[in-house]
Amino acid sequence: MSAVVRQTRATMTGGAHVGAPIGFHDVSPKPSLRDLAGSYTPLVEASAHRYGVSPRIVAAVVHVETHANPRIVVSSAGAIGPMQLMPTTARKVLNVNAWNRRQNISGGAHYLAMLISRFGSVRKALVAYNAGPSAVVSGHPPPQSIRYADRVIALAGSEARKPRGRGLWVVIAQNDSSATMANADLN
Repeated sequence: MSAVVRQTRATMTGGAHVGAPIGFHDVSPKPSLRDLAGSYTPLVEASAHRYGVSPRIVAAVVHVETHANPRIVVSSAGAIGPMQLMPTTARKVLNVNAWNRRQNISGGAHYLAMLISRFGSVRKALVAYNAGPSAVVSGHPPPQSIRYADRVIALAGSEARKPRGRGLWVVIAQNDSSATMANADLN
């Protein structure tokens, strides 16, 4: 049996999981906010609270994207900074300077809040954050974006599954007189 999971007597006898099936439960400690966001922790906390997003989700994005590297990181795709914002998204959608760490983290938290509100699911929002909203709308997101979302959620812990935004339907096709609405199920 791995060191990460074990079956405990408390869960078998109704400890914290009354009515839950007997099985294996993750007992490894979740990384702290500081472990995830490093020196960006104060910026992550302030930005997350400002936009109503879990600080753990924002910190987990910083960790997955850049491992909280204090140097400005630019990806091969051109994404910039701790939250790996694309320059066009930063400038035209969020009105922030992606090269400024404070604005980058604030913009990333704001964008996550917008995506959670739009898609009604933290997982869908994270897939959209990684692959772009059209990947979620199409219903065919890239597998690597789904793995990205799952990695962020695993690091963020249980609160990552609780969207704080409003769930909205997504327009997938529209003409002059009607619109087809859907909400791709990525939960």
